[in-house]
Amino acid sequence: PPRKGCAPGVLETVIARRPGRILHMFCGADEIVPALQIYQANGCTVEKLIPFDFFPGSMNIEMLAVITKK
Repeated sequence: PPRKGCAPGVLETVIARRPGRILHMFCGADEIVPALQIYQANGCTVEKLIPFDFFPGSMNIEMLAVITKK
């Protein structure tokens, strides 16, 4: 998703497809908590949060979330 996060309804649509695992890359730190709350409210579990330097040389560090739905 873009730095500003996903558009409303996108995460719920992805979850409704019942994937076994979702890898969500966060570029903006402000988007992490609201998105994880949506995942958890829809029965998902956050397995890992991994800092990831997806764009070396920039000032930002991205965060990769590993999310499962059982």
